[in-house]
Amino acid sequence: MTTLKYSDKHNMVAFLKKPNESVGFTEIVDFLKGTSLRYALTHNPTIYDSLVKQFWQTATVRTLANGTPELVASIDNKEYTITEASVRSKLQLADAAGISNLPDAKIYDGLATLGYVSEGKLTFWKKNFTPQWKFLIHTILHCLSPKSGGWDQFGSPIATALICLSSNRVYNFSKLIFDGMVHNIESNTKFLMYPRFLQMILGITTENNGKYLAPTLTKKLFANMKRGYAGDYVPLLPAMLAGAAEDQGEGSAIPAEPQHTPTDPVSSTSQPTIPSTNEPLPQPSPPRQLDRQDTEIPQSQGPTFTHVADEATTTSVRVGTEGATTTTTGLDAGLDNGNIHESLLRSHEAPLHEGHTSGSAEDSLKLKELMVLVPKLVTRIANLEKELHETKTTYGKAVLTLVERVKSLEAALKRKTKKVVVSDLEDEETENQGRKIQDKIDHHNIGVLLS
Repeated sequence: MTTLKYSDKHNMVAFLKKPNESVGFTEIVDFLKGTSLRYALTHNPTIYDSLVKQFWQTATVRTLANGTPELVASIDNKEYTITEASVRSKLQLADAAGISNLPDAKIYDGLATLGYVSEGKLTFWKKNFTPQWKFLIHTILHCLSPKSGGWDQFGSPIATALICLSSNRVYNFSKLIFDGMVHNIESNTKFLMYPRFLQMILGITTENNGKYLAPTLTKKLFANMKRGYAGDYVPLLPAMLAGAAEDQGEGSAIPAEPQHTPTDPVSSTSQPTIPSTNEPLPQPSPPRQLDRQDTEIPQSQGPTFTHVADEATTTSVRVGTEGATTTTTGLDAGLDNGNIHESLLRSHEAPLHEGHTSGSAEDSLKLKELMVLVPKLVTRIANLEKELHETKTTYGKAVLTLVERVKSLEAALKRKTKKVVVSDLEDEETENQGRKIQDKIDHHNIGVLLS
């Protein structure tokens, strides 16, 4: 049996924080954090190496009576199944009615709105997009797509996903992921695909408790996306900015990010069901979105499975087969790894909610208009600063060149002046000598005549 390998740049954990290096990327980071992709992009569970390897070594495709395909695999002598529906549910993608493909002409037109010039082929190059768009494509390719290589190019499925995201439409990522898994089974380049997603979908431990660490994108990504690009700046489309503003103003649609500790293997079934409370609870939106900080207090050594919704303050106790776990969720004053400055900015930018309504509907409308206008103004300022910098650079070089030329001409003029002065002095001296000789000759002639 062929030994299957992991791809160290596949199914990575996305980097959606905003350190100092993220200047120029804050809009796209905020956009991704406001989509239903956030959980699938950022959740990083404990991954059991044996689970991933056993799944792909035994996985087959089975078609149900209604024509629906499912993946069947044996892990520790128990059968497990995965369907497109289970992918959607466990990754919290909410894309059942999403688009999965577009006509070629619409793909070309859609990419043209992003500043990409197509060559009449359905192979597209990441390097030809501006840095913010390149960041979005890079994140989709490395975190969600079934690709294991060829990271600089992508085909129509990813292009369709990009167009849907840019126009605030829903793309069916669940189908992309599930179809990729089906294709991997019979592929000549089969590999250990989607280790992070497999753990999130099945949620079990294995008899062999060796772990696999999911690769993670870092803040170096921002510099890499800027490197080598010298084209025009293409901002995010208004639909993306408006969608992000609505998410912040009417309660975030971002699913909770539960602290996931897998349970013991469940009994053998055609499709194991795992208790889950990780769907967000309906509740009024707070004045600003708060991330949580979990403190887990183990009560015994037995493995547990805990899901905690993102609430302001929650304490939940779950009794497992061998023990219990108490999980306390507290308020995190600084979003994104304790960045208090960023938290204050978000609090300032967040629109008014229930209990904080403006004086009239007209004020509320103006607030929404301002929320759409401000990002455009920020983009315009960034463009002007860029143009100013380029102008200074261009004319600065020209001025230096002129200064050097003037100095060179002055030096040459001084050398010529010296030569002219020396020449004039020599001519004058020669003339004086000639005059003296002539005087002597004339004096001699007069003496001769007198004698």
